[in-house]
Amino acid sequence: GTGKTALAESIKGVVGRRGGLYISGKFDLQNLREPYYGIISLFRQLCGEILELRRTNKDRYQDLRNSIISEVGDEILLLANVVPVLEEVIEIPVLMDVVADHGNKEAKERLKYGFLQFFRVISRYFDHLVIVIDDLQWTDALSIELLDGIISDVNIRIMFIGIYRSNEVDEA
Repeated sequence: GTGKTALAESIKGVVGRRGGLYISGKFDLQNLREPYYGIISLFRQLCGEILELRRTNKDRYQDLRNSIISEVGDEILLLANVVPVLEEVIEIPVLMDVVADHGNKEAKERLKYGFLQFFRVISRYFDHLVIVIDDLQWTDALSIELLDGIISDVNIRIMFIGIYRSNEVDEA
């Protein structure tokens, strides 16, 4: 390639030195039909960072966990259905019980709301949050809609870097 990913990764050290968080995800041609594939890969890395926080700073982790559970609400179970590692990371209370049906419009809206709430909380807890998503040319429609919501939400403070191959996208 032309070095787009390497260019994005070149800021990783600067972000880390300033106490920020650099996380990345990637869409994949083989998983084109799997909704949210690139966002889920991003979420897995984010969950790893939260687990590290749990290990190194239990008070800050507990504060973050409580905010996520409080602000994401019942939608945390929908997120955990899509990103199973989230259940371990957040230690979802057993008392929470929600039926998750990804097939209907209401469930999709609730899932989108859950993602947005989660990113609102995360962006408050990590200064200088940088999100990089690679291979956007293989994005599904639900991911585009969610990314648009994340980028345009004034309550989500992030630097977003989207990478795509211009020769593999059309005018639409």
